Amino acid sequence: MEKESQAKTSTKASNQGSKKSPVQIVALVIALIAAVALIGLYLLMSAEENADVGLNTVEEETIETKCVITECIKEIETGDSIEKITEVIGVEPETDETTGTAKWKFNSKESIAREKSGSSYILQATIDRTKIANDDVDLSIFTELKQKLESGESFTYDELVKQLGGVEGALAGKTDTSKRYTWVDKHNQTFSATFSDKTGQCSIISLR
Repeated sequence: MEKESQAKTSTKASNQGSKKSPVQIVALVIALIAAVALIGLYLLMSAEENADVGLNTVEEETIETKCVITECIKEIETGDSIEKITEVIGVEPETDETTGTAKWKFNSKESIAREKSGSSYILQATIDRTKIANDDVDLSIFTELKQKLESGESFTYDELVKQLGGVEGALAGKTDTSKRYTWVDKHNQTFSATFSDKTGQCSIISLR
């Protein structure tokens, strides 16, 4: 009898030990809720990241033109009519009647604009820098070139090409009296230089 009593007591104590107290149950429920909330937050953040990636990977707008932008600007002049430039490029321009500006788009990043400047026009090409970037372009010479210009010295386009690593520049702008060329190095720095049509000498440089 004494052994049976001890056995019952032991079983009862074991059952009591296996039961969860109210505090433990509440803690367990809170832990489960927190875990579910964290999983939900993770899924939400993943969805937002995927949405951002989708926005950043939108396909580039493609426009059929007769020539690439770096070649088209060589074939047109500031005095050309909108009709003639349109014939060369092969697409109709967007025009602003107020400013007299006409813009021919090549894609979402590139365009050629003809803008009014006094009694004449200027041509400005917006070129995708990634398409003209060249690892051989050496822009460490910029400070020296700037000092030369400030002291009254100058240089021709061919002389500048030699100093920039032998890389030809991309024609990016025209006025009635000058042409502007652009270079892009491996660090995505853009160097521009403007040359007089009359003397062939450089008059302005910039780096950004």
